[in-house]
Amino acid sequence: MLSRKYPKACRKRRENHVRHALDVPEDRRVVAILGLGYPETEPVAKEMLPRESMVHYEKFSQS
Repeated sequence: MLSRKYPKACRKRRENHVRHALDVPEDRRVVAILGLGYPETEPVAKEMLPRESMVHYEKFSQS
């Protein structure tokens, strides 16, 4: 849930920024922001964890 990731003050500041940029009326709420586009630079690929360290069958094991 996105609302738990950011403190209330930060959410309100972001909402106000979007409200101002898009001329959203005060009687409406901004509930989601979806950024679309292409990155300016190609991101570096993350190192993947082995599947065996994430998938457990029958029971959890810390191998």
